[in-house]
Amino acid sequence: SKLTKVLRRRAGAAKSCYERELKKNRKISGKVVAQLVINERGRTESCKVLKHIAAAPAVGKCICQKAKSWRFPKPDGGKVIVPVPYIFSPQG
Repeated sequence: SKLTKVLRRRAGAAKSCYERELKKNRKISGKVVAQLVINERGRTESCKVLKHIAAAPAVGKCICQKAKSWRFPKPDGGKVIVPVPYIFSPQG
């Protein structure tokens, strides 16, 4: 979907959040799930972290902060809620 394309393009931004924390702690890895609410205009209305990397909650917070400025194609039928999973590991 068009939405997925935007998220794929933004994966680097999410990865930079992880890499920043990785500098402080080389052992962190795991899954972050950010839930975006995208409004009728294709703007991120809100973002909530559903799943954190326990040792590095800052990764999820950083992703949500960045996601607030992302623009999406206008969703069909109004507002959509999209959970976005990211898997992070040091070598990845």
